[in-house]
Amino acid sequence: MVETAMKLKKWTRDNVLILLGLTVGVIVLYALHPGCIYKKLFGIECIGCGLSRGCYALLRFDFARAWHMNPISFCIPFWCVWGVCKGQPFESRRLNRIILWLLTGCTAVLVIIRVILMIIMYVIQ
Repeated sequence: MVETAMKLKKWTRDNVLILLGLTVGVIVLYALHPGCIYKKLFGIECIGCGLSRGCYALLRFDFARAWHMNPISFCIPFWCVWGVCKGQPFESRRLNRIILWLLTGCTAVLVIIRVILMIIMYVIQ
């Protein structure tokens, strides 16, 4: 039997525990819906401001609101999957590196977009 590079690795007990922790975190996020502490203390938004609300909107499949809250929130589900798989979701090391670079690049682009939006909002106010 020929093994392909796309074959997923077997789930271990650690993967299940991480997934369970992420699930509990999502449930707490969905139930509590906390605000930004940095904004409450200093009166200005931080780079992560709206990230919790954006993830909350993603849980409700409200993609437009998630983008409006914080574009970086779209990266969170992918980073969670990466964490559950311990950075090695596939058998191929090369494929894992490519995916890591793509995920990091997308996150960096979204962080830059967030910073530009923060500057625009600061200038408008």
